[in-house]
Amino acid sequence: MKVADWPSIDRQLWARATISGSRLDEPGWASSWRPSTIGIAEHSYGSWLAWLDENEILDRSVRPAARVTAERVDAFAERLSGHVAGNTVSIAISGLHRALRAMEETTNFRWLDHLARHYANNAPSVRNKAARVIPSADLYQHGQELMDQAAKRVDAPVHGALQYRNGLIISFLAAHPIRRGNLSNLVLGQTIVRRGSRYRFSFKPSATKSRRVLEQTVIEDLTERFDVYLATVRPRLRDRATGPDPRSLWIAMDGATLDAGGLYLVVRQLTGKRYPRALFPHLFRDCASTSVAIEDPEHIGITKSVLGHTTLATSQKHYNMANGMSASRRFGASIAALKRRLADDDIDS
Repeated sequence: MKVADWPSIDRQLWARATISGSRLDEPGWASSWRPSTIGIAEHSYGSWLAWLDENEILDRSVRPAARVTAERVDAFAERLSGHVAGNTVSIAISGLHRALRAMEETTNFRWLDHLARHYANNAPSVRNKAARVIPSADLYQHGQELMDQAAKRVDAPVHGALQYRNGLIISFLAAHPIRRGNLSNLVLGQTIVRRGSRYRFSFKPSATKSRRVLEQTVIEDLTERFDVYLATVRPRLRDRATGPDPRSLWIAMDGATLDAGGLYLVVRQLTGKRYPRALFPHLFRDCASTSVAIEDPEHIGITKSVLGHTTLATSQKHYNMANGMSASRRFGASIAALKRRLADDDIDS
């Protein structure tokens, strides 16, 4: 349940909790939280309200604390555990706790932390990501094929535009596996710009999980694709909107910004149609590091900068040889080389 759909009292309390304050007013409980922390709290609390609503026990006339009981939260957690991993349930419960504390300004919900730890401690020690890892070159090629197919759909301009956008998202994410929050915050003229014959994106430390500058040059193979998207595809999607252009790189079907949640769904739907199991955006990062380890193990150190990490594992620390710009170029060259190899294999077969 999005914040705009929360009960009135919840919206008011949350607005108060996140206000930065002034000389006369005290700042809210969550005013110093990072945007990502606020986002997790909003998503977790929104999931909680949606669950209450689905079970017809959402009383919109009472304060948030009045709806919380151990039995209800336990049932909510069990519902989540049937769909997501234990660690994800733990994050959701912790996010619910943060939201409640911020709105009610009380520590009476500390027992929620115990429940969160229960799901974290009982999560499988090793998640079977290996079965879902796809070579980055294959993901990149999938995006290319979607864009090529979209270019031929003159009979369906809108759906063709969506397909082209989707293909560009997949190829871009395969070549530059940045986090979903950063992917959704690519803004034309701000966080992504064209410099000469290449596009470049950058984020300040405050906008990255590692609290370090993230800056990369988009691989050259995608320059023409971006040119087409910005010249014809994006304007076609924007034609369906009535408000001002948000300047976001990714545009939804209604002409508004395609947010992080929308990007998550797009990636899962597209990969679910092509591969045995759907991928979520974050898994592209695992695909990238695995692809480098298999295809170019000598330069495994580039994954540190490609993924925007602060350190490598101890076994990889001696391979740290590149900054973000050179690492992204090397990884992009690897993607392009693997793409050509796949094409050559198709011809030979």
